[in-house]
Amino acid sequence: MTHQEEHQQHHRKEREEKKEERKQHEHAAERRLGNIHPAWYLALGLVLTMTATLIWTIFYAGSF
Repeated sequence: MTHQEEHQQHHRKEREEKKEERKQHEHAAERRLGNIHPAWYLALGLVLTMTATLIWTIFYAGSF
């Protein structure tokens, strides 16, 4: 194997290792965020919206 072939093989191996690291990182991130059911985001959004509306109604709508 020539020096150039060794160099290319080394770079190929580095690219494969980086690709594997990225894949593992993405998989770990999906596991962390994947534990929450999407319906909980909807429920949280509704609660926050209702809270904001209630606060606006109590403090600002009464002053008009």
